[in-house]
Amino acid sequence: MIDLLDKTEEFVAPINKIKTIGEIGRNPLDVKEITQADYIHRIQLEVFFLEECSKFELFSLCVNDYNFRNVTHKLKPGEIYVAERYPIYGEVTGSQIVSFMKEGDFLFTGAQGLTLVYSIDKEFFFRGVLTVSFDYEKKLFLDRLGQYQVPGIYRDPYIENPKMVTENFGKSYNEGCELLLIKKAR
Repeated sequence: MIDLLDKTEEFVAPINKIKTIGEIGRNPLDVKEITQADYIHRIQLEVFFLEECSKFELFSLCVNDYNFRNVTHKLKPGEIYVAERYPIYGEVTGSQIVSFMKEGDFLFTGAQGLTLVYSIDKEFFFRGVLTVSFDYEKKLFLDRLGQYQVPGIYRDPYIENPKMVTENFGKSYNEGCELLLIKKAR
């Protein structure tokens, strides 16, 4: 009988599995240039709801213009932005994600950025993962339980219609999530 616990071999992780600082991938999974001439920040979420709600299996009604009115960076019509999807490895907190965004000069666009990118290109959102779009904690929607909510879209691998959900800012985000991050195009 071989005692596997007695063997002391050095384990070398494959390159694609190496965790990064903060457990957020250093390179985006996908990059897309986005712009929309008729974008109106003040009613973006209402327009998105009216145009897309019937195509969703579940649509959290707390994702609306009133609840997400305090967004830090208001996107502008006709301006060109770059949307990037970043993987999460292991577990990260909302605060770690905000730090990562600040270091990378990303815009804090919350629900408005999430819905704008989705309305331009649904396929940008990978199936089987929750794609979330952050803002500073105090700028997010505060629910009745006193928890700040992060908007996200989940595209199920087996069901055609996606889900618009919110997640607690204070929870840990893991490998079932990706970050949607937006920058100004240079």
